[in-house]
Amino acid sequence: MAVCILLGASTGICFAGDPSRPACNKKTAGQYWPEAANHDHKAFSKLAKCGELQMCIREIWRYKWEFLTVRLDQLRGGSHFTKPVGCEVLPEPPEAAESVAGATK
Repeated sequence: MAVCILLGASTGICFAGDPSRPACNKKTAGQYWPEAANHDHKAFSKLAKCGELQMCIREIWRYKWEFLTVRLDQLRGGSHFTKPVGCEVLPEPPEAAESVAGATK
């Protein structure tokens, strides 16, 4: 647990608490996260540039979400580098926002 707390904050290793991301399994293998990257080329490019694009991959014994790219500041600890301009969080697609709103009622 301590490893997840220490490494998870800086590298994004432990995402068990992220309820919006689907489980990585046989059904989702080959898909990207965030979901927008699966159907929007601009979102895919932006997420890849910002080091936030993940793909559900199959290892020998299990499935897992794997980051496909990293930013320079992620490699160097972020002390001297900042996120590139435009690397803010993408808004949710309208259908995703509606399904979440309907589930909370």
